[in-house]
Amino acid sequence: MDSIDGKHILMTEQISYTQMKSDAFYEVKHFLKRHKQASASRTDFIYLVRHGQTLIGVARVIPQVDLSMNDSTPCFWLRGLFITEPQRKQGIASHLLKRVQKSLSKSHKDFVLVAFPYQHLAQFYQKNGYQATSHNALPLELMNRYQSALDNRKNWLCMHLTKLG
Repeated sequence: MDSIDGKHILMTEQISYTQMKSDAFYEVKHFLKRHKQASASRTDFIYLVRHGQTLIGVARVIPQVDLSMNDSTPCFWLRGLFITEPQRKQGIASHLLKRVQKSLSKSHKDFVLVAFPYQHLAQFYQKNGYQATSHNALPLELMNRYQSALDNRKNWLCMHLTKLG
């Protein structure tokens, strides 16, 4: 391990970021279950972080059938972002978010990426370019999902990142 500003970080040559290939699906499902995260679907866009061969993080993105908040830009839902506890606070999640955005940018010039983070993660998402938004501006499916979470006393925020050109 190296150290920057007194924090331990994993050596960058040992960290790899990839979009999941279909043969890793069951490994990802097991990883998510082991860490008490929502299960994945084969239709999700799944991005992985590995330290060597060990899976240490996952981002799940779900394309929305409805268009985005302005009805012309594709909308995606960042359904989950998880990094294992020992690897947190090292910039890995921020780097994974950048990889997700870069991947979406390859197939979509413009897009909106919606997230429902817990309130204690607001600063992390803001640091990564997300802004608070009203759930009433979301595509119908996401608006209903968010409202249901509020009704069930979930402590979620409604945030989005917009990428144009």
